[in-house]
Amino acid sequence: MSHVFSLGSIIAASALVLLSTVSMEATASMLTPQQRALGITTEDLEANSKKLGNISTRLNQRASRYKFNGMATYSLRQDLAAQVSPSIATHRALGLASIAILDRPVVAGFDDEFAHEVVTLNFAASGQFKTIGSEVQGNVQGGPVDASDIDVSASRSFQLNNLGAADSFLDLTLGSTVPTSDSTRYEGIVAVPYVNLGWALSFQGGRYNLTQALSSDYVINTFSKSPTTLEANQSLTTGYTVSTSARLGAGFRLTVGGAAHLVNYLDTTATTALSNFQILSWTKGFTTVSLRHTNGARAEDNQSTLWFIDEYRRLISLGVSVRF
Repeated sequence: MSHVFSLGSIIAASALVLLSTVSMEATASMLTPQQRALGITTEDLEANSKKLGNISTRLNQRASRYKFNGMATYSLRQDLAAQVSPSIATHRALGLASIAILDRPVVAGFDDEFAHEVVTLNFAASGQFKTIGSEVQGNVQGGPVDASDIDVSASRSFQLNNLGAADSFLDLTLGSTVPTSDSTRYEGIVAVPYVNLGWALSFQGGRYNLTQALSSDYVINTFSKSPTTLEANQSLTTGYTVSTSARLGAGFRLTVGGAAHLVNYLDTTATTALSNFQILSWTKGFTTVSLRHTNGARAEDNQSTLWFIDEYRRLISLGVSVRF
């Protein structure tokens, strides 16, 4: 309800500004007896009208800007739990594009009780190939590169009032994974819609961060059993993730976290999936280099092939990201 109240209040305030401006201009040369008794002058009415008009202009300018952002990532990863020789590595290139369709900062003196609100639309697509030792493994069509699943989403973020010494942020994301990879389509996946609610606390200007998230996704599948494992396919999965990070200096940041999931299957059974992760990253300007280790049954970055199949993995990945 707080999200609706925020937008509704903006609309109501804009309407009030418009009505007040028209009213002030119409009565600037005519004061009522009550206004004269209170000592109100036509100059007071005109000044108030200009103030309301300026606030309306600032609201319209700040809430209607479109902002495009992008990111390109290349990563190399291995599953340390897979004891095979020669080793298998996955090379992945990811492109992410987003557009902010609403960026409404707080207008000081007018809506301090509201949150800074940002609404974005996101699109992510990637391609990958595998190497066995020093040789490139081809896909089922004989080509070297295999398309990964596409992800589309919309998010609504708020910078809330400070919670003690911490800045507080709330983010709601609705999206879906669209199966385009050969492995996913082989499994009969039609779509994986998901919802994610995240809450972050930032201390000392981002030196220390604490992030929590609740998530849920549903695998829409044409098969009741996986052709790969011959076991019942997943349906609804709900999860909780918590992580903390600290800025180490010189551009370095260390992040550690863990996750727990309750996984439901189409045969009405259920199980739990636990995982933990550690990330050491270095950022300079728009470039970030990160080394990530994930240990558990489900990778949190959704970048593993057949991530919806519950199996143990120890993933180590090295990635380079460039924002623009």
